Amino acid sequence: MADFEGEAPAEPSTGETEGLMPEEGKRISQPTGLARLGISYTINLNLPATTDPKVFDAIFKSLKENLLK
Repeated sequence: MADFEGEAPAEPSTGETEGLMPEEGKRISQPTGLARLGISYTINLNLPATTDPKVFDAIFKSLKENLLK
């Protein structure tokens, strides 16, 4: 049911339109209200090979005092 005798559709413009994303042709949405910012971190510890629990106690005590202020 296609009409092959009609005119070809107009080529989409390749220029950028203000406020539009050129690759998708969609409006860039602006956030309403305040945006939330989430920050996370990962700490990897390489602990020494020891059987003395005082070594680990000292390491974790220092981490608690210096990182969890």
